[in-house]
Amino acid sequence: MGNKCWKKMLCILWSAVLAVMALSGCGAKTEDAAESENAVSQDLYTEKEIPLPDSVREGNVTIVGFEQDNDQNFELFLYDQSEGQFRKYELSGEGQWNEVPCDWLNSIQEEIQPGLTQVKYRDGCYYAVYGETSGRFHLISSTDEINAAEIDMQGWYKAENGDHYPVVSKIAVLSKDTVAATLSDGTCQIHRNGELTGSFNGGEVYVLSGYGKYAARYNDGNTGIYLYNVEQKEIEKEILLTKQYQNVPQIFMNGENRIFLVGDLGILEIDRESEKCVTVVAAEQTMLSNAAYFPLWFEEKDGTIYILFTNRDQTSGRLVLYQRGGGNGNASYQQGDGNDNASYRQGDGKDNASLVSTDGSQLTIYGLYDNELIRTAGSEFRLKHPEIDIIYETAESAEGAVTESDLVRTLNARIAAGNGPDIFVLDGLPMDSYVGRGILEDLSGMLSETDVIPNIQAAYESGGEIYAVPARVGLPVIIGTQDVMNRSSSLSSLADYASQAEPPYFVEGSESYETVIESFLPFYINSIVNENRIDQDELRMFLEDMKKISDSVNAVEITDFDSSHSPRRLAYGQVSLSVCTMKGMIDDEATEMIAFAKLKGDYAVYQNLFEPYGLLGVYKASGQKELAIEFVKTALSYEVQETEYRHGGFPVSLSALEKWRDTDSERGGATGDPDTGIQINYKWPDAASRNRLYEEILSLKTPVVWDQVVRQRLEASAVAYLKGEITLEAAVQEIANEADLYLQE
Repeated sequence: MGNKCWKKMLCILWSAVLAVMALSGCGAKTEDAAESENAVSQDLYTEKEIPLPDSVREGNVTIVGFEQDNDQNFELFLYDQSEGQFRKYELSGEGQWNEVPCDWLNSIQEEIQPGLTQVKYRDGCYYAVYGETSGRFHLISSTDEINAAEIDMQGWYKAENGDHYPVVSKIAVLSKDTVAATLSDGTCQIHRNGELTGSFNGGEVYVLSGYGKYAARYNDGNTGIYLYNVEQKEIEKEILLTKQYQNVPQIFMNGENRIFLVGDLGILEIDRESEKCVTVVAAEQTMLSNAAYFPLWFEEKDGTIYILFTNRDQTSGRLVLYQRGGGNGNASYQQGDGNDNASYRQGDGKDNASLVSTDGSQLTIYGLYDNELIRTAGSEFRLKHPEIDIIYETAESAEGAVTESDLVRTLNARIAAGNGPDIFVLDGLPMDSYVGRGILEDLSGMLSETDVIPNIQAAYESGGEIYAVPARVGLPVIIGTQDVMNRSSSLSSLADYASQAEPPYFVEGSESYETVIESFLPFYINSIVNENRIDQDELRMFLEDMKKISDSVNAVEITDFDSSHSPRRLAYGQVSLSVCTMKGMIDDEATEMIAFAKLKGDYAVYQNLFEPYGLLGVYKASGQKELAIEFVKTALSYEVQETEYRHGGFPVSLSALEKWRDTDSERGGATGDPDTGIQINYKWPDAASRNRLYEEILSLKTPVVWDQVVRQRLEASAVAYLKGEITLEAAVQEIANEADLYLQE
């Protein structure tokens, strides 16, 4: 792990499971096995949610375990933070949860961190790993559920002359006496009765499973699965992966030969010996595509799959089963009173099995970009309307190499033909043009039935009507020293400062021309695009300001530097100013900005601007207008809004925002610069900092208007100017001519 571990040591373990990375589904090294990816189970499945105990929905609890005992009973383990006690529930055959004693867990004496606790069961023995507040991890076991014995785990102590204990990221119980554990240094240790018997390195440390003599985890590049044989003490097999996942899928072993991958492509099963892969359930329109919840526990028996999904902090969860429906296409889908019916279409040989409607009704959604919240809303909507098929079209799903201009023209042609989508995700689309042409439906009536923040609604009100509403908002902020704050009311003054500052705005020679433009453009764009035309004076001022900055930091054409680190570099003392967009607390950058503002000065939300994300509108000519409006209402509901979406912004639901404001968290960590040895600790913002952000959001007034086609044309000519390839006036005329022509189309 090296520098990676040094740069980021998070206290909340599961957050790394959710990091976005390009991973694959299942495949194999052999040609036959690769071809087997097209083999899809032909059985019909139903998706059914089993309500969890009321304490999960109402209490201040952390879910720490979900297991199936030798009698096939499902057991749910919680930590009640208000009482400082563990609680255990058993699921009866009638579908009721009954609380039973949990003496062995409550015998723990140390002060623990609930988010670092995992409960496991195997062959009549319970195990629990927990981290105490000192940082040390323990493993205890119990066979009678009354008494607990601690297992002395070699390798879980401080290194010689070390200043911290190793963090136990994930454990897997392979057999009654054998436990595998991944640590924060990237190793996976194998312990038998506490004795360290072997170890091996790999990739993602928060994904681990095992059964019998095998432990399974990702390889070093997260491009395949290592199967480690604990008896031979070596990696016996590497199963390479080929499909692209958005989020890291979980690995679950059910027996020594069956490996399940569960993620945003669905449930896939790999045979250990043949390495053949079968799609069991595809994710589309199911809980598996719900970005608010993630599969952390999995059980499978006799063809029925049980998955416990939790949110990122494991403070809420949903138990869902996928059950074979007998192959008749009429499997029941229990929702509410159990009278809704839907069927699972399982495969046509193309790995696109999905939950589909039985009567052909559908809602179409169109957006340039994929959006986690929209997919989550789709999953929630389907629980209410399993008879409705949801088609979500994005630029990523478009065939061939097409530009945003091509996509917008194609969409406009569809609209002109009366065949527009039922719902628009307007991010990057010409919203003002659609409003002016009467394409969008008034949403003010629906919004009066929601708790969307009033000032956000008001920002889109025109003549008493509201044609679009964002599902999330981001805050363009300026952070830096007091000298920076003194200039933060004037962009030109800020640019002058950035071009002369010591330390500089950017690390010299580390930023590209594109990064300089992208960082500042949200602060200027509303002045540049004015009443559907380019204001050439404002454009000229922007280009001149960017020239000052790019010249002062010796901007380059291509860089590997991650510009999202600029707030960190402010904390290191390497720069004195950072401009960026605060997109919510799950983005570690936002957490760091709070700490850095205190460390180096302050932050300011420029002129009450906000960036809208998941900007929703309804097609006025839609044949499914009522359902489309209901979908938008679902996206704005507390159930969808309360979840934090990676890089997704702050909620627009007032109740969800208030929950965020009032939530204390242990989330935190450290970031460091390996070149200088500087380390900065940060933590979840305190109550005063959260309340300040809450008030900032309630004061937002003006949305940043993004038209992706205009932005791309502006950036292309601006970069040419910054590089000295064209003059200032040539850049202004080039941008104005092309953008104005497009805006008048």
